Amino acid sequence: MELFLAFSIGTLAGIITGCLPGIGTLSFLLICYPFLLQFDPIPLAICWVCSATISQYFGSVTGILFGIPGENSSLPSVKEGIALTSKNQVKEALLKTALGSFVGGMSCALLVLLCIPLATHFYQLLTTPVKGFLILVATCSLISVCDNRWYTNLLLIFAGLVLGKVGYNWGTAETFGTFGFTQLFGGIPVLPLMTALFTFPLLLQSPGKPTSKISMQIEFKDYWPYTVMMIKHRWQLLRGSAFGFISGFIPGMTYMVGSYLAYSNEKKLEINKKTYETGNMNCLVSSETANNGGAFSQVIPFLILGIPVAASEAFLYNMLEMKGIIVTDKFLFSLLYGVTIAAVLCNFLGVIFAGRYANFFANALKLDNKKFYVGIGLFLVIMCMYVGYTQFAFGLYMAVLVILLPFGYLMRKLDTMPLIFAFVMSDRIREVGGQIMASYIL
Repeated sequence: MELFLAFSIGTLAGIITGCLPGIGTLSFLLICYPFLLQFDPIPLAICWVCSATISQYFGSVTGILFGIPGENSSLPSVKEGIALTSKNQVKEALLKTALGSFVGGMSCALLVLLCIPLATHFYQLLTTPVKGFLILVATCSLISVCDNRWYTNLLLIFAGLVLGKVGYNWGTAETFGTFGFTQLFGGIPVLPLMTALFTFPLLLQSPGKPTSKISMQIEFKDYWPYTVMMIKHRWQLLRGSAFGFISGFIPGMTYMVGSYLAYSNEKKLEINKKTYETGNMNCLVSSETANNGGAFSQVIPFLILGIPVAASEAFLYNMLEMKGIIVTDKFLFSLLYGVTIAAVLCNFLGVIFAGRYANFFANALKLDNKKFYVGIGLFLVIMCMYVGYTQFAFGLYMAVLVILLPFGYLMRKLDTMPLIFAFVMSDRIREVGGQIMASYIL
């Protein structure tokens, strides 16, 4: 029953977070934080992966219909999708992106299932120095991949490491940045920090009310002819799946990079053939295939290596620790089967709902989004108050939120993922840094 509940909640959350820009998987985890803590590890992981998988389907819907990317990785769908909509090809665009996402997601999920026995041997080869090296690679990759200048990413990582160091070190019996407050001995609480420095800046970037109205009808009978039509896009599907899987698998890249790589590669091929114009279906299909393929393959570094490469994974890592679970690589690896099966089921649901019921969501999205986001912001504040109260640290949670919110406002135009990653992984990054320095000195 708990597994079904987790699957249902994650699927519903994925639909909502995909349709509404700025409300990503991390925001869902933040909003449902006190309730998700009641789940056991496997249902918790399933809820998370369902939300992340389904959201990719519906991020494309808002991008094509309104020019509003529900996910950052859906930006290519905005440029090509809006042009296709203006050409009265909206039905074709929606069905082909849904089918392309299905192919990308399923191919990566099935590949993972087939490789799980081999992954055990792969895991045994990952000694501590190797894992340390990969953590270093992930950190360095964030500097070059995230949507900021490299020196800005470097400063954000440094800020995250400093914030992560705050507290009492039981090994050295030393304190850092506590200013004599004993409540800070356990470190800065992650919920108010992520609310202020990650979700709040995203909400500030959210668009207002859409102005266009689109009328169309997609029936179940439309799926078969469009599935047959996808054969002519077979090379776009293959290239998109490859770009998505590889970019998601490599720590620090994330599936957003795969989506852009697939789009750029396909656009270059079309330009070379002198067949490109804005509203190119091949570019749209390839980028969306890579998008959903990478959305799942990015869980592999987390579940096999214990390296969170996305903000939602970092937060999930923290939630498992708060439940008193010792988050080891073997423990995370044990979740892989359940998460993969859940992802397969979500891909079937996604391809149905994102196509057949796209018109329903188009009408439902005729809302004043800004008022909705204000409501989300207020709800997150209430969640901080509630969790702070249950953790007997109400004053600390409120103080951290109030102090960091102005910094979140100042960073509203930045991608703060490097800061969040460095904050959550600060202990392991410092450990790796210490090992490198010790080896260099020796």
